[in-house]
Amino acid sequence: MKKDEEFHARLGGMIVKKYVVTDERRANAIWGARRLREEMLHYYDTIYAVPSETV
Repeated sequence: MKKDEEFHARLGGMIVKKYVVTDERRANAIWGARRLREEMLHYYDTIYAVPSETV
């Protein structure tokens, strides 16, 4: 793993450990992570679109 990715993974873990302390916050964090994943996949698919002839 690149140093930058490792740093951000550890930072995310520290933030979760410190601030995600209730079930409500945990559910909100999971919802936010899922929304972020959906958005990033959308942008990735937009940038690296596969022509329909190859699918």
